[in-house]
Amino acid sequence: MSRKLLLLIIIVIAGYAAFKLFGRDEKPKATESTESLAVSVVQPAEQTLHQRISATGMLIPREEIAVLTELSGVRVKELFVDVGDSVKKGQKLAVLDGESLELQARQLEAEYQKTRDEYARIEPIKDSGAVSKLSVEEKRSAMEAAKARAEDAKLAVRRATITAPQAGVIYERRATLGQLVNASEPLFRIAQGSQIEAQLKVPEAEIGQVRLKQPVTLSVTGSEQEWQGTVRLIAPQIDAASRTALVRVSIKDNATLIVGSFVRGDILVGDTQGLALPSNAIQEDSEGRFVWVIGSDNKAARQAITLTSRQDNTVLVEGVQPEMRVIAKAGAFVKAGDAVSPIEPKAEAN
Repeated sequence: MSRKLLLLIIIVIAGYAAFKLFGRDEKPKATESTESLAVSVVQPAEQTLHQRISATGMLIPREEIAVLTELSGVRVKELFVDVGDSVKKGQKLAVLDGESLELQARQLEAEYQKTRDEYARIEPIKDSGAVSKLSVEEKRSAMEAAKARAEDAKLAVRRATITAPQAGVIYERRATLGQLVNASEPLFRIAQGSQIEAQLKVPEAEIGQVRLKQPVTLSVTGSEQEWQGTVRLIAPQIDAASRTALVRVSIKDNATLIVGSFVRGDILVGDTQGLALPSNAIQEDSEGRFVWVIGSDNKAARQAITLTSRQDNTVLVEGVQPEMRVIAKAGAFVKAGDAVSPIEPKAEAN
């Protein structure tokens, strides 16, 4: 073996030995410099949640009255009420132009008077033989027909005055001055007794939990106030298109509410007790829901759980114990077996 080859072998062996020596020295230093992830922890605590069903809908009259007229082709002459007005039973709402109706009523009344006088002249002598019984009967029939026409014309004149059938609040007015009315179209709509309630659309999957007289908290678009009500009626039918059922909610102190407003309701369906955790502590993957639990060695371990109820940012779960330390935040960055630095919740001051 030449001296050059021997020297090369010695250099290679020395380099390998140096690499192994310094490599062992560096690894502990790297490990020592690695910092564990800081995580907030919480312990499951017994809590009662008020289970609610949220639904949306609109405000409607409890009982709606459509005010129509039996006349057609007659113009609106006067209006006495507007939307939002409270009315009493029998109160005048509008007057139609009944001039032509009054003229017709006078003509038919005159016709009736004429036929009545003709019958009055012939009736006393009906048994004398001077007139036939057929003539007497014809005069009587003519009088009765003329009387019926005259009475109908008078009724049409009275119908030209539109009145409220029941007391309530006008929430819709379609009548306008000069308008030709149609007997099939309402002139006004009245919320009977000024009673307004919410009509909510509850999803098919949750309607089975709703019961009569359950309390409901309502919020109306455009208002910061909340109204309290109770379930009054549950429709026994599911809408095929929306897969919802209608629930009527009676409302206390509804004087300031406006029919047609969008409303959101939270129906209190019951109370549920269990161990509570913040909702952001719950993780989920293909295997199901779970939480990260920190053991005595400050390492994270997966713990499968089952949700039993939810309210706002709090959930009730099964599968945990009160003494467990559960990662409340930063759980998405943790893997099984990771060492973590738990940040315990601050104790409340007395």
